[in-house]
Amino acid sequence: MTTSVYPYEHTLLLKCDSSGDFYSQCRAHLAITDESVVEAIVEKLSILSDNLGTSCFIIKLDLSTLNYVISPSFIKRYRSFNKFIKDITPKNFESLCAYYLSLLGCSEFYTTRYSSDQGLDFYGLLPFNSFSYFGPTSEKSFLIGQAKLYTSKVGTGEIREFVGSLELLKKQIFSREVYSYKFATEIKSYSLVNPIFISSSSFSRDAVELCGKVGIRMIDIVKLSALIATRDDIYDKDALKSSVIENYLCLIKEAETK
Repeated sequence: MTTSVYPYEHTLLLKCDSSGDFYSQCRAHLAITDESVVEAIVEKLSILSDNLGTSCFIIKLDLSTLNYVISPSFIKRYRSFNKFIKDITPKNFESLCAYYLSLLGCSEFYTTRYSSDQGLDFYGLLPFNSFSYFGPTSEKSFLIGQAKLYTSKVGTGEIREFVGSLELLKKQIFSREVYSYKFATEIKSYSLVNPIFISSSSFSRDAVELCGKVGIRMIDIVKLSALIATRDDIYDKDALKSSVIENYLCLIKEAETK
């Protein structure tokens, strides 16, 4: 079985054919012979497909062969984005993470300052609307994140630092007042704060367990690439239009200070 800092699904999507025996491809490209591991990979890709919706499925069961097949269009888009992210700068990667928040439904999304960022790289506002007995009410949810352009796995040390940075932000404690963020004053004791950690690689097993315990949403290279691959406006015949996405990244604003 191959070992890598990237998820098995990522390696498979970069090497596999859109059709053909799925189990054979796992053996050929991942050196996996354990069927339970293959089934786990299928399950992860299937869940991801369901979450993305039917407009851009990743994997489905071919009833004629009873074999799982992957969308050829998705594979092309995934690989095209992978080429783009290999050459991305750390600063633009943070902007890409803020752009990712827009795809999650955030009405506003920003990066933090590139240096002296207080351990936080981007944030977004997710509107929440409901109707109560007393009439319409509205409260926003904060998505606050850390970005790591890594070629190694994210470990527990990075997760602990991120948790500490969030706690300091909620208490509005900064190393210097000039580094304080204006949006921190909007976070109340009852505000919904959703921490999100985005990595261009993956997370160690201990980091995954720790994130689960403290409620951090983990986005690895597969989840990052897969959602972006659903965006028709940045692709032309399944090839990423680099100039278009780079223009989007340039338009993302930096969070205001007090």
